[in-house]
Amino acid sequence: MPVRINNLAEILRVGQGKPAGLDSRPLTGPWGYVNLHYNRRSNILWEGGRLLVRLAQKPMSIDIQPCLGALVAYFSANKDVAAAYLYGSYQTEMQTPLSDVDMAVLFSSKKKSYFEGAMRLEADVTAICDCDDINILALNDAPVVMQFKVISTGRLLYVRDSTALSDFQELVCKFYADFMSDYLQFCRDYDYSVREAYIHGRQGKAEGKNLLY
Repeated sequence: MPVRINNLAEILRVGQGKPAGLDSRPLTGPWGYVNLHYNRRSNILWEGGRLLVRLAQKPMSIDIQPCLGALVAYFSANKDVAAAYLYGSYQTEMQTPLSDVDMAVLFSSKKKSYFEGAMRLEADVTAICDCDDINILALNDAPVVMQFKVISTGRLLYVRDSTALSDFQELVCKFYADFMSDYLQFCRDYDYSVREAYIHGRQGKAEGKNLLY
């Protein structure tokens, strides 16, 4: 039977107490979550597959460095992986005890669903690293802004097909250069619209700018 929790304070008390009976039992409550689970091993709370909160009183920064050799071996054995990156805040000054680990994979072949392929890899990688806070992004159909972020700031963990990776990098840089001027202008217009609509209380049109609502 699900363990009923009435508010976040009770969730935190449950997490701090770590009752053994909650290891694989769903939690229910008045907030409307229908698939809420507490993972005692990693001390985090999940809803549906989405991380809600890490419940540890003193969470520690994740360290997957000892697992990198095993990860490279895993990617090497998977012929569908052309390249793999580690990106984001991991092992940077931005990493905190609440940070997760972000990886990105370039698949060798076309897929009906790159998301499903990434999820299968994510399940294996979380098992290898014994850590649930790992996210894997499929580079093949990611937004160009994310693609460029990964290849320009990420750490290359593994590459099987250097030609495919070089072609991908060249294509991303080309589209990114063409796209960014329009994207940045959109961001400026959007920020202006938000300020006008919500800070200055103006809605509709102001000074020739199209506003939200």
